[in-house]
Amino acid sequence: MIELGEICRAGPLVLAALSERAVGRGPGTSIAFYGAKRPVAILMRGETKTTVYGIDGNPITPEALELRFPGQIAAFERAVDGAGAGR
Repeated sequence: MIELGEICRAGPLVLAALSERAVGRGPGTSIAFYGAKRPVAILMRGETKTTVYGIDGNPITPEALELRFPGQIAAFERAVDGAGAGR
C-alpha cells in the first residue's frame, strides 16, 4: 500500500514523503503480526512545478514515478492545491 504523507512547508517549498506500507502475519496459526513502512520518494513543489526525488537524493522523473505508483503525483498536487500551499 502506498501512502502520501503529511504536506509540509519549508519556505517557498511544499513537500511530502511517499511511503510504502506492508502488514503481514506469522506463519500458520501463529498470532504474530508485523508491519513496515519505508519512504520511497519525496515530492516537492515550488511556485508551479512538482519535482520528485528518491530517498537517496537523486531525481526521479515524474514518468518513472507514475509507472511505479500511478496517481501519486496528481494526489500530491490536489493536496497542495486544496491546502492553498505553494502559492
